[in-house]
Amino acid sequence: MGDGIVYGWHRRGVPIPHVVLIAVALFAFGRITSAPAAPAGALPAAIPGAASGTPAASRAPTPLPHPGGADASVGTTEETAALRERVATAEREREQYKTLYQEREASLGRARADAEEAARRASGGGDDDDDADDDDARAVPRARPSFAPAAHGASGNPSATTMDFQVLSWEPHAVLYRGFASAAECDAVRELAAKRLEPSGLALRKGERRENMKNIRTSSGTFLASASDPSGTLERIEARIADVTHVHRDHGEPFNVLRYRPGEKYDSHYDTFDPASYGPQVSQRVASVLLYLTDVEEGGETHFPLEGREGLERLRRGRIDYKTCDGGLRVAPRAGDALLFWNAHPNATLDKRALHGGCPVVRGEKWVATKWIRDKSFR
Repeated sequence: MGDGIVYGWHRRGVPIPHVVLIAVALFAFGRITSAPAAPAGALPAAIPGAASGTPAASRAPTPLPHPGGADASVGTTEETAALRERVATAEREREQYKTLYQEREASLGRARADAEEAARRASGGGDDDDDADDDDARAVPRARPSFAPAAHGASGNPSATTMDFQVLSWEPHAVLYRGFASAAECDAVRELAAKRLEPSGLALRKGERRENMKNIRTSSGTFLASASDPSGTLERIEARIADVTHVHRDHGEPFNVLRYRPGEKYDSHYDTFDPASYGPQVSQRVASVLLYLTDVEEGGETHFPLEGREGLERLRRGRIDYKTCDGGLRVAPRAGDALLFWNAHPNATLDKRALHGGCPVVRGEKWVATKWIRDKSFR
């Protein structure tokens, strides 16, 4: 190959010494590149101690080459040290902020507990542990002693309302409001109705005759509209009922005030008018409010025989006696308390569990003012 290159370049006018020099350089380059490769895993001869058997753990690591040479290596070391310092500073700041956050959360927790304790004492809770509801996960927080009313519309209430209540049942939905009306208000309603009492009537279904139904409802009663009360007591009670039901007072029928003497009662019934039994209805009674006007020494409870998840199953099996107060839920009357129960589900279908009745009065007299609330304006 060298002779060919020399002969070819000489014929092109290149001096022979130059050609010979080029040939020698090519020959040397070929010998270098054709040297045998080192076996896999062999240590480079440039590492001190490799040939003498020095343990690998004691050998100094060979630094990796940097594209920029020695100056670049020094600069990168300085940058690495600065970066490590910034990371360490950030970690210290993070720990400081974490500590401050935990201390702030603990401070807020103590302040919240102190405020709740002050509100409980102001509302008459005291320091006693008599309230079992305090340990109940579903207990409603006590009302604050005072708070500023929110902005309201032209038809809203200028102030906030708080009232003690207890959910007695979800099936049917029944809620008891303690101290709903004052003793003076109960007496005023009772005195207004006493002069107008007549034997209570019934809404008859198809095929029913009044003489056959007279033993179902044996009380005496009358209807009272708020316009017939110059004292304004009925109007105030109506406004209160609208607040707790969240249904405008125009949807309420006049009060049906009833008196039950010993032995008198009202067998289990529905306040709704099932179209299958009473024909098409323009509007429906979706809720009922019973305001108890007197205490009863014995008897006179409001009875829900189908209360609970198994209520409808008992109804399907025909195990319901409409004339007794056995089983189910019974609510004892107490002057000033109001019992609210819903006769229809939120989707407007009738709730069969809302079957209810008035148990016979054994001792004393039972006075109750009933307000039926319809899905459409009654006025």
